[in-house]
Amino acid sequence: MACRVDENYQSKARKPDDFDAFWADVMAQAARVDLNPEVEPDPLRSDDEVEVFQVFYDSIDHVRVAAWYCLPRERRGPLPAILIGPGYLGDPAIPKGWAQGGYATLCVAPRGKLRSNAQFNPGYPGLLTYGIVDRNVYSYRGFYVDAWRGIDFLLSRDEVDSDRIGVRGSSQGGGLALCTAAMRGEVETVRELLREGLDVNAAQGDGMTALHWAADRGDAELADMLIYAGADVRAVTRIGQYTPLHLAARRGSAEILGSLVTAGSD
Repeated sequence: MACRVDENYQSKARKPDDFDAFWADVMAQAARVDLNPEVEPDPLRSDDEVEVFQVFYDSIDHVRVAAWYCLPRERRGPLPAILIGPGYLGDPAIPKGWAQGGYATLCVAPRGKLRSNAQFNPGYPGLLTYGIVDRNVYSYRGFYVDAWRGIDFLLSRDEVDSDRIGVRGSSQGGGLALCTAAMRGEVETVRELLREGLDVNAAQGDGMTALHWAADRGDAELADMLIYAGADVRAVTRIGQYTPLHLAARRGSAEILGSLVTAGSD
């Protein structure tokens, strides 16, 4: 049964006034950093079916990020591409299996991971909490961007079909995949991830889920898709205890507010 929502509804918890400005500034800072991609063939790790490359590119704060990049040797025309995010404990693997399946595959090692820790290395378990009291230096601020810049790398490649880029991962990598897809507006990617059974409630280190990101961006279509797939409408962030409802109210999105309230948010 549909529930009428007061378009002037204001949540009791308050989203910081400069939340949107903060993330807009983060994206602007990242955009001012040239990607400077470097692609080095790795013949030792390549085989008859897959070419392996070591990739490096610049991210926010001029941190140099590493990744493994794999391509099928036999290819005709632009390839669909997959970006893979790492779990919290593990370091990125060489994704040869996906390349054998016909994908250009990038497995990213965001800052703090092996081969990306020369400039930033909080050590385990420090990644989750490093700089947590100051959002301007909090580790996951850069961690997010490092993954998003991987999409920029794939878009720069002639062998990649820019209309067929997906993201995936498990554990922390699953949350990173969902948030990357949500932030880049790749709704089809999110739909495909959900079909594959990815945990729709996977959260990043700060507690943000894909539904939080969709509510904050005012993306009603994506929010509805995530709710239908079982997203927890009461999930809270670790700092501020914000739910998707709080972010939707701040955004002023009556459509998303209605969907969240109907799904049981309060």
